[in-house]
Amino acid sequence: MTSLCKINAHLFARYEAIINLDITSRGEDVMADHPRLSLKNLAWMCRTGREQASSMTEDKASRWLGFVQGCLAMRQLIDVDVEREITRPLFHALYLSRTGAIPDTLVRKLIAPDGRYLDLLAC
Repeated sequence: MTSLCKINAHLFARYEAIINLDITSRGEDVMADHPRLSLKNLAWMCRTGREQASSMTEDKASRWLGFVQGCLAMRQLIDVDVEREITRPLFHALYLSRTGAIPDTLVRKLIAPDGRYLDLLAC
């Protein structure tokens, strides 16, 4: 299993645990009727991604992870900034091993209500 497959399997397992904890603690899913957005489907995606990490293509795994992360963030089950700090070291180590370099961080300029410019780390 490649390093990326291991990272993906690790992240899928992390998100599956978060989903299972939410299902256990809340007992209801406001999106239960939606075939793609339900916690049941997200858990299936995580389980499948974890179990098939070595055979799933890199782009498919990335799409699935991004979809799961986005859904969990919208449900406020994960925080985008926290996830960035958790996943960044994993992917930076992979980039260093593959290319010898870490990609530059993208910064997005936002204008605050008072007119000040704020930097928002995009990735």
